[in-house]
Amino acid sequence: MNIRLTGPAERDIARAFEWYEREREDLGYRFIARVDEAIESLAENPKMFAPVIGEARRVLIEQFPYAIYYKVKPDGVLVIGCLHHKRDMKLAVSRANKPEPN
Repeated sequence: MNIRLTGPAERDIARAFEWYEREREDLGYRFIARVDEAIESLAENPKMFAPVIGEARRVLIEQFPYAIYYKVKPDGVLVIGCLHHKRDMKLAVSRANKPEPN
């Protein structure tokens, strides 16, 4: 299935990668590997995870306190965020309710 990431989702992942790399060498790369695994799992079966905010769904990232938020669209999966569990849910709600990018 086609996977697209929004700009904010790409920035979320990049910021988390940078933070983990500063904490310990190669930890950022382990984070990216887990993000890739989560994205692969939702590409294989995007409806496996239940909606959590409207039509937006969430898949947890193994070994890290992050989740990928996404929407299932007719042409594939749209990743709208990669957010830390301790982030205020208002950001996830805001992204879930935002009109789709063209």
